[in-house]
Amino acid sequence: MALFPSLIGSLTGCTARLQPAPEDSVGSWQIQAENGSSSARFTIAADHTYTAEDLPRALACRLEIAAGSPPGCGDGSPSVSFAGTWRLADGNPRELWLEYDDFLVRRAIRDGDELGFSVRSVEAPRPDYVFRRT
Repeated sequence: MALFPSLIGSLTGCTARLQPAPEDSVGSWQIQAENGSSSARFTIAADHTYTAEDLPRALACRLEIAAGSPPGCGDGSPSVSFAGTWRLADGNPRELWLEYDDFLVRRAIRDGDELGFSVRSVEAPRPDYVFRRT
């Protein structure tokens, strides 16, 4: 009976460490391009801000340009750069919400050293855009 509390504590401790912490997403992330050359990148800071550089328009901009769209979405640029804030989704520490001007731009799913973005459908087997930690 005396071992039961320590067993529960050790199991809970192991489970808690398997969940990613917010700081696990901090750093630089570069897009994986098929031809190997792309300048698209995210830099995610510990203070819950991020910068996005040269993102493909399809990733940064919604089909309908709204007041909360990042700069560059309204002018038809092929790539868009902007900065905003990020947070982890409630109940899912692998899901990052990237926001601009208090509007959700995209959700990213972190899988190890990859950030995956789905543009067409979150139900797709693979994300449309994948960024790797650099």
